[in-house]
Order: sequence, then C-alpha cells, then structure tokens
Amino acid sequence: MIRKTLKEIVRQGETDLEEAARLRRIMEKRQADIMRDPNVGWLADMIMETLHIEPLEEGKEKKIREARYYLTLLAPRKKGDVFDERNAVTQGVTPEEIQRAKEIPIEHFCEFGRNKKGLCVFHNEKTPSMHLFSNNHAYCFSCSKGGDSISIYRAIYECGFIDAVKALNKI
Repeated sequence: MIRKTLKEIVRQGETDLEEAARLRRIMEKRQADIMRDPNVGWLADMIMETLHIEPLEEGKEKKIREARYYLTLLAPRKKGDVFDERNAVTQGVTPEEIQRAKEIPIEHFCEFGRNKKGLCVFHNEKTPSMHLFSNNHAYCFSCSKGGDSISIYRAIYECGFIDAVKALNKI
C-alpha cells in the first residue's frame, strides 16, 4: 500500500512537471503575438505563470525525490544484499553490534559539506549529489542508491557486512 502511494506521488509529480513544461512552451510560442501589444503582454505572462505553471511545479521535484528515496528503502533486495542477523550471530556479530554500527554517524567516514551534500560513494562524479539525512541515512539523487552507515561503509571500503560492522564498532 505504501509503495503504491509513493509510486503515485512520483507519477503525479512527473505528470505535473511535464504539464508545466508544456504550458511554458505554449506561452513562449504565443509570446510573439503578446509582445505586439505591450500593454497586455506582461499581464498575460504573469497570469499564465501564477495561475497555471507555478501550482504545477511548486515543490514537485522535492516530493518526487523524497518519494523515490522512500521507495528505495522499501524496495525488495537482491539475494545477498540483505544480511540475515542470524547468520551474523553465528559469525561473531551480535544484533547489538549491528545496531551500534548503524548508529555511527556517516560523517565520521564520509565527507559532507555544511549543506549535507557530498560526492556519491556508489559512482564517480564531480558535483555532489549524495544527501545526508537527519536519520543517518544517505541517498544519491543521481544514481538512486543509498543506505545506512553500514551500507555506505561497505561501498567506500568494498568489504563485507561482518567486516563493516566490526570496523564501525571500532570507531
């Protein structure tokens, strides 16, 4: 149910942004006609922008990004992607150690700026697209990957789940 609602938010947001772009193209095509009468031109632009385009665009990109982020958290994982805590216990890692590792701030081993943006650890890039959220999760809006401190640590140091948990508990 939640996944369906999030997908609907993304679909509706993208539809609204496409409609706003379509209206803006129409407005630009008609602008030549409107410009002939300078007394009406500015008013027509303002009405079109205020009444039609702004409500369609307002906050949609942010809502789409947030919905996509939450969808990644709900997405079914591939085999081997999620580590079974029962296996971890048999290999010397307790659920408490896993929880402690997840609570280690990602900023301790990954660099983020004042605006909580940093370079993505999942792909090469020149401009920051990975955002750090207050719940100690990071998400890249470019490649749509993210995770908690264990996932980010694993991506940076290319290690397994157990190794990441043990290393994070030493920080």
